[in-house]
Order: sequence, then C-alpha cells, then structure tokens
Amino acid sequence: MKQAKRIALILLSALCLLTMLGCHSDGYRREQYYGVIRFSSEVGRLVVYIPDVGEVEIPQSEHCYAGFDGYEENENDAYVLKDGDFVSIGFKYKRSFDDHGVRIEGAYPAKFDRSANTIEALKENITFEKTDGGYRFSFIDAEAERFCVTDAIYFVSHGGENGKAFRRLAAEGTVAEITGKRITVHLRSLSSETDFFKNLPSITAEREWN
Repeated sequence: MKQAKRIALILLSALCLLTMLGCHSDGYRREQYYGVIRFSSEVGRLVVYIPDVGEVEIPQSEHCYAGFDGYEENENDAYVLKDGDFVSIGFKYKRSFDDHGVRIEGAYPAKFDRSANTIEALKENITFEKTDGGYRFSFIDAEAERFCVTDAIYFVSHGGENGKAFRRLAAEGTVAEITGKRITVHLRSLSSETDFFKNLPSITAEREWN
C-alpha cells in the first residue's frame, strides 16, 4: 500500500511539473524530410532526391518559401522550386491510433502518400548523385580559392549559439573539380545519406591538413 501511494505521488508530481513547464501535445504529428530538387529526363519534370530513398515526386503543398542567402519571397507568394534547390519538406497531421505516418510509395518516381504542410528551400545550386566509387557532391563556396583539385576535405556541421559549436561529420572526400565558386567533391566515405542531408543547411567544407 505504501509503495502504491509512493508511485502515485511520483506520478502526480511529474504531471504537475509538466503542467508548470507548459509541456502539452497539440494533437499533431510532425515529420521532416530533406532532399535536392533535380530534373528527371525520364519523366520530363522536376523531382526531389530523398536520401536513402531515391527520386520522389514533389508533394503538393500550400506553402513554399525561400530561405537561402537571407532571401525570402513575399509571404503571399509561393516560391517556385528550381533544379539544384536543397529543400526541407514538412508534414503535419492529426494524431490517431490508426495513422501509419508518412509513407513513400511506388516505383519511379516514388510518391509521398499525402500532401506536405510546408516545403522550404534552404540552399541553392546543389547537386548530389551516387557514383560507382561513392558519391559526387557539388556546391557553391564563397571561399572556393581555399581549395585545390585533389585536396582531401571533410565537412563540419555548425550549430549552437551563434553557430560556433560544431561537429565533424562522417563525410570525407577529394576535390574533383573547381569552377569559379563551385566545388565538386568525390565523397569516398559517407556513413549515412540521411544524416548528411539533415546537416547540409549548416555545413562547411574544411581542408584536411597532413
């Protein structure tokens, strides 16, 4: 009996603490996907490459605003996606016991089984593709002159206060080409496409010094 009272008291205390902290569910589930927009010659239109999945139809969405380079469309106008945009696709839907969550279905191109809540462009001029020897990743770097072809590089994800905190990603490679500010890297090591894509909005390339 004493033990039961003790457990009840602990549960009541926890409930009070959550209430004080304002922790409550709004009844919605949220899921986030990241991908790169690219043109599919096979179907003749833009699709989105989703990590660890492949090319998927761009889902219908009420909102799509640009977020790269500090530029934003008028909030009343939908941003028009283009080849090379790195995007975040957000889903928000009512919680229910029989809801299976977001699924990607079909052969090619695959399809999300529901409309997205938001699609936001986070970066532009990105390409990412699988190759026989790993991955080929191309991006724009304002300080591209720091690098030379054949340089070994790695990627760092920034975060925390003022973006000062960082961690080294499990993504290493060699500079294959430099054209102006565009750097193309052959990634020989990538532990997880999904992890790399999630951190892509905040990564910078660093030269490996021997």
